[in-house]
Amino acid sequence: MFMQKIRRSTKKNRTILLIVVALLAIGIVGSFAVWNSGDYSMPGATEVTYADMVAQYEQYLAENAPESMEGIDYNTAITMANDYMALAENAGMAAADASTTEDGADAASAYMLTQMDASTEAVDYFKKAIELAPESLNEEGEAALYSDLAYAQYYAGIYDDARVNFDKAYAASPNYNVVQSYAQFLFSMDGMESVQKLMDDYMGRFTDQSSEEYTNANALLEYYKALDEIYKSATEGTEDADGDGIITIDEDDLEGFVDDMMSSEETGDDTTESEEGEADPTEEEVVNE
Repeated sequence: MFMQKIRRSTKKNRTILLIVVALLAIGIVGSFAVWNSGDYSMPGATEVTYADMVAQYEQYLAENAPESMEGIDYNTAITMANDYMALAENAGMAAADASTTEDGADAASAYMLTQMDASTEAVDYFKKAIELAPESLNEEGEAALYSDLAYAQYYAGIYDDARVNFDKAYAASPNYNVVQSYAQFLFSMDGMESVQKLMDDYMGRFTDQSSEEYTNANALLEYYKALDEIYKSATEGTEDADGDGIITIDEDDLEGFVDDMMSSEETGDDTTESEEGEADPTEEEVVNE
């Protein structure tokens, strides 16, 4: 049903769907496991929203972030980097929530700017953590640091540096956590072909294809294949699809972009130009197809 709706959406509505898909991908595939600052809980069974989480993290960081990085230790640098990335991730999801409301353009653009700012702070703290990393840190720990730095740079829009550091992480220790983040970056920047090459190299290192890591890697590959099919269906026939797999937004134009996105959602219909006059099928019709 989701695929049918994307295929029958207007070009403007497809843009909105792609942004939502991208944000969902970040939430599903992100390498950061669980954020452990304070007693905060992720939205779920409770009434806590992503907007609430953003406010809580902003308050926590305002009260606990060091005034300067001078004199901080390795553990503090890592903790602060993770806290800022938690803020960035929640801000991204809050932006997605806001974009679905009638008057949410300003809020969505503000959350997206918060995401960029928080990611940039995280980049600085991850760099500091790498500078302060103990000599006893093993290759897997080094890989995790460079992967986390690259992931923060990806969120912050520092794409060239992110690619360099993902390469460093994979070279240091090509483990599943690194591959998980690297695959997301490659899918967003280069498309499915690059993801396939990465996964072929990684999965080719295993002699036991029944191992947990191999099984997880195969599931990850299948996920991106499915996401690629959604992307292809959503961009099929659009004039503004450039084929590079990523939507880039200039920070100075962000508010206008979100305004346009919201107004497009309000005025768009559910048919393509070639299907003008054809109503979107009911759920029963989709099932019968």
